[in-house]
Amino acid sequence: MVVTSLPPRMPPLNIKRKHWTAFSLLCIAFFLVDYVFEDNVPQRQMTTATSAATSVESIEAGLMSALAALEGITVEELESAIAIAVKDHKPEFEFEYEGEGGEAEISVSEDAGRPFIFTFFHQLDHEHKGQRTGMTFSADEALLQAWKEAWYDAGWKPRVLTLKEAAMHPDFLQFNATLHDHMPFGEYDVLCFLRHLAMVEVGGGWMADYDVFPLNPLKNGGHNAFLPNGGKFTAYEELLGPGAVPSLVSGTSREWNRMAHAIYQDAIVHRNEDFWSDFFSFIDLDKERPGLYEIEDAVVPGRKVLTGHHWGPADCKITDGKLAVHFAHDAIARGQTREGETLADRPHIARHWRGMWKQRCDVVPFEDISHMHKTEATEA
Repeated sequence: MVVTSLPPRMPPLNIKRKHWTAFSLLCIAFFLVDYVFEDNVPQRQMTTATSAATSVESIEAGLMSALAALEGITVEELESAIAIAVKDHKPEFEFEYEGEGGEAEISVSEDAGRPFIFTFFHQLDHEHKGQRTGMTFSADEALLQAWKEAWYDAGWKPRVLTLKEAAMHPDFLQFNATLHDHMPFGEYDVLCFLRHLAMVEVGGGWMADYDVFPLNPLKNGGHNAFLPNGGKFTAYEELLGPGAVPSLVSGTSREWNRMAHAIYQDAIVHRNEDFWSDFFSFIDLDKERPGLYEIEDAVVPGRKVLTGHHWGPADCKITDGKLAVHFAHDAIARGQTREGETLADRPHIARHWRGMWKQRCDVVPFEDISHMHKTEATEA
């Protein structure tokens, strides 16, 4: 199906500092009133307490009305905006009241220390002309779930990005219109360009295709403070010739923005080609402007691991120091799979293979080339 129009979004609240101060003071007053009447009113004064509770509710309603008036919106719109903000910005810390006497004990949720790994997904009509992917809706959902489970198991915090994040970028409308109206692209190819804008808006970091599954950890961890190559945009599935497959990529937000515009401009240069994609742009840019982005040999093509037999120590050398394996279309077409397995079976294939790999192969952490170069320089 074509990319659907985005639902209308609430405009960001633009509350002045003095208004927030006044609102905060009123909230403090509200909680003090609530505390006094809830904890200190004797049970025999239930009628008075009930009246007080009603008064507190009136105060709360008044606060919401006042804040909505300051913003020039309705109370319903304000409540909707607050609900969206709370949903989109869930804290990574959970407060549990476990101590004696009602003392709060802070427990950090299991996700708090995990680095993010992102993927980008937008459901397409698999029968759309020129966009046949070999997948079904249920197979897409199963592969996304398998992807999330695998990366979580590997110590990451997986998150799926959509057009919602891409649309937040100030250049989204320009990119979307140009790629749709002036390029020989199908929907899938347009999305491959737009996903880079989504990564800018979430602050950069790591992004993997939903058919890329984790292997070894990074020596310094996956947090943004320790991005390989000093945070420079890096693609990890090296090609034999120039360029790389952007199946696993990392970089700072600034770097994601730089490369998003670089591949966009490259697509404009090649707008008269019969076909073009972000993949072709990465090859072209590395050929024409070497060093524009870093390339690592850290993702194993799936066809190399689907050998048709159970692995032994010699096989594990294929994955030593590698970050991930890519179960792309090519992996199923050229790898050894069970009779009758198709692209839609990739969720099962990836799960089964990774489970076998974890049992049979030792962990060999990945080290980025910048670290290797520094080590070589020191030794010299």
